[in-house]
Formats: sequence, structure tokens, C-alpha cells
Amino acid sequence: MKYDAANIADIFIDLIILSQEMPSLGQSETLAEGYTIEIGGSGTIFAAQFTRLGGRIALLGMIGRDLMGNFVLERLATLGINTCFIQRSANHETPLGLNISIPGDRSMLTVPGCITDISPSIIDSIRLDKVRHWHISSYYLLSSLTQFWPEFMKNLKKRKITSSLDSNWALLGNWNQVLEILPFVDIFLPNETEALHITGEKDYRFAGIELSKIVPLVVIKRGNIGASVFIRGNETSATVQEHWKNDIRVIDTTGAGDCFDGGFVYEWMKQSSLEQCLGTAILCGTRSVQHAGGIKHLLTYK
Repeated sequence: MKYDAANIADIFIDLIILSQEMPSLGQSETLAEGYTIEIGGSGTIFAAQFTRLGGRIALLGMIGRDLMGNFVLERLATLGINTCFIQRSANHETPLGLNISIPGDRSMLTVPGCITDISPSIIDSIRLDKVRHWHISSYYLLSSLTQFWPEFMKNLKKRKITSSLDSNWALLGNWNQVLEILPFVDIFLPNETEALHITGEKDYRFAGIELSKIVPLVVIKRGNIGASVFIRGNETSATVQEHWKNDIRVIDTTGAGDCFDGGFVYEWMKQSSLEQCLGTAILCGTRSVQHAGGIKHLLTYK
């Protein structure tokens, strides 16, 4: 089978708790409104949205030999994602993310689990001549692949396989590290805060201009404002209000940026206009924040 895209995913179980306030230490108790258990991880949510729009994706990843791992396989199957590239670790449990979501903010506690078992050999399970595009997610979290990416990205270029990157948050503050592979990326999709950290700039416009000197297409996600695309220093922006006409009630922002990525890359691979790429991406991200979890309500083409 040929795939439109492939991704080495940070597959997680997300336990999302909705609350009006953050809990405090000191053996205090805080009552919450509800919770959701769903599969998550940046690459997983990207794959789910990309698939829902009609794309075919090869999702490579690692889960534990536990009940949570079984849940992941069942959920991926219901989403229409092929599970043949998912490996099971005998050493560690399925990764877990605890997300406490309050109005206007959230806090995350992550158990990496078998994420640490992922190595470059995972790539051996797929033939690159069957893939049109490669998406990299959670660049900083998948630290075991850091030394692998530069040569792999050069190989993608030689094979004329396009690529996209969403670096996500640098837990160790090693923001400059990603600069090593940016020259080989076709689409870079940071959020505004990440773009500022990577460039050291204080304004997203300057960050976009600097990054577009390295990457042909830079897409900076700006939350409820919208998003801006930078090509050779020129900015094209779109607001949420231009594309989402109904009221917006933000319940949980988990995975919104990854849904945005899935929509943008899907349209870009169809050679849609820049406006269409931004419009679909914003609809994907906006729909996501109005429900708990990253894949509860994905945008679907009729």
C-alpha cells in the first residue's frame, strides 16, 4: 500500500480533567467537573485529523503490552489508521499524559513510558518509496531520534519526499537544536511561543521572517487569533473569525495545534491555495478546542 504521509508518533493515553481551578499541594482536595480518556500525542492527533479528511497515513510508534496499549490499538482501528507499524514494548508501559484543563490555561504531567524505547530502527518497518510526505512531531520529546533526523531528512530530499515539522515544546530548553534540521524541512508549523523561543525574537513577525530565510513555508499558529504564513519574509494571515462563524466555547486546547497541522498539510498536499490551507487548518483547530481531548470531534469533509 502507498501512503500519503508517514509519522513516527509519540503515542499517548491522555487523561484530561476539566476543572475550574488548579489543584494545590499539601494534601488538599479540589473538585473537578469531569474527565475524558482518549488516545493522544502530537503525532497521533495529527494522524487522526489527516486521516479523517481523507489522507492515508503510516503511523509508526511504540506502546506497552498493557491494557492501555490494547486501548490504543482498538481506538486507532476505529479511526481508520493502519496499526501494522505499531510496535509493543516489553520493558515499559504505554505513555500517559495527565492534562488538567482550566479556563484559559492547562497543566500537563507526562509519563514517557515506552517513548524511551523508540530508536531509529523503527523506520525499518516501512519502505520510503511507498511514502509521499513525512511529518515530524514532538521533535524534542523523541530525543532518541535527534541524531537520526539530519541524515534521514537529507535522504528524504534526495528521494523528493516532502516533509513538515511541528517541534512542540522543548522540555530541556534546548530550542536551538531544531535549527540543525530546519534547512531540510518544507513546512515548519510552530506555535507563536515556540517560534519566539527558537529565534530569540520578541515579535512573531520577526520570528516568521527569520525562520522563512531557512524554511520555504513557515506557519505560525497564534491560538484564538488565527495563524500567519511566511514565505521569503512575506506574511499571509488568517483569523479564526474569518472561517468559524459560530460561537466558540473553549473546553480544552489539547491537540488543537496538531489538528491544525493535519488540516494544513492535507490541503497543501492537494496543492490547494494558501487561503484554503489556512482555512481548513483553522477549522480543524477551532473545532478541536470545543471538546475535551484532541480527537473527539475531528473536522470531516462531506
